[in-house]
Amino acid sequence: MHSRERLVAAIRRQEVDRVPANITYYTQDFSQAHFPMREGQDRREAHLEAYTRFGFDPLIGVGGGEARPWRVSDPGRWEVTEESRQTPEGYLQIHYRVQTPAGDLDTVYTQENQLSGWQEEPLVKDEGNLAALAYLPRPHVDVEAVDAAVDRLGDRGLGYIGVNGLWQQACYLRDMAEMAMDPLIRPEWAERYLGIVGDYLAEQTEALCRSKAEAFFINESYLGMGMSPRMFDRFVRPHDERLIQIAKDAGKLVLYHDCGLGRALLERFADMGIDYLETLTPPGAQGDIELEDARRRIGDRVCFRGAFNQQVLETGTPADIEAEVLRCLETMAPGRGYILCPSGPILGSVPMDNLQAFADAAREHCGRYGHA
Repeated sequence: MHSRERLVAAIRRQEVDRVPANITYYTQDFSQAHFPMREGQDRREAHLEAYTRFGFDPLIGVGGGEARPWRVSDPGRWEVTEESRQTPEGYLQIHYRVQTPAGDLDTVYTQENQLSGWQEEPLVKDEGNLAALAYLPRPHVDVEAVDAAVDRLGDRGLGYIGVNGLWQQACYLRDMAEMAMDPLIRPEWAERYLGIVGDYLAEQTEALCRSKAEAFFINESYLGMGMSPRMFDRFVRPHDERLIQIAKDAGKLVLYHDCGLGRALLERFADMGIDYLETLTPPGAQGDIELEDARRRIGDRVCFRGAFNQQVLETGTPADIEAEVLRCLETMAPGRGYILCPSGPILGSVPMDNLQAFADAAREHCGRYGHA
């Protein structure tokens, strides 16, 4: 099997020649230290090269929605201007102003040496901003560019398109602490706000799903902060289910990302009709997913990707890493539908020797699993 075929079969919970293995992504500080891009090198090709040098089965993003709409103008309805300045710490700080027919919005974003960034002020600051937010920019998806990226990737890996999930995008536009309280303090307003965000994501999903990419990825990282089933059912699930159904109607495999806490929502994730769930973050890595419990509850319905304790990769010995690989394979792989992967990104603090040890252990042991 080639990597694309192996990943698709695993996600469909079919027999594979060996369990696929990969990583979520390399952080930029790790990439710059170990895989600096060559002049003129394509970004995706560089990323793919950094995957395949270890024998991993690449899952590669080939297109996505606009998560930060304050950077994108839509003439006549969502006009963006920006002003930049250098902070005393040497960071680039950008003040974005958005003009709409129903009023103005603004946000401040700080960029640190191209490695990371954060919002100093949210775009949605108060209840009066919803009229302006209703003019969020319409999607401008270059389907031909996505299709070209899929063609270039070929059978070397599986390309996916993706958007933020409802909760993730809502937190991007509004302060996370405020967003956590809104459903409790002002639930009707929260539902109106989330409805606008949900419509924005649905338009992006419909546009992206016109491409030939086989998989559709929903990023709900901030659900990993923790959410009750009742709150999820009322405020998040209807909107994420809408995105999933659009993707399913277009024939896509649906990949769902929740990192951190998720034990209370496992059945709800599966009930939405997803094909694959990541990252299955274990308690030792600031999550709450017990692998045996997850497999027992929904392992007959979804493919799992993740479960490998990220902390072992950062601080363990090669023997520790091999033991963790075996723990994951022996627990998650029997019965098909598993992709071996660390539960978090490859940080700059991960020793290269440990990443190699993970790849070596995967190569040694993944072939024993995945068969009928």
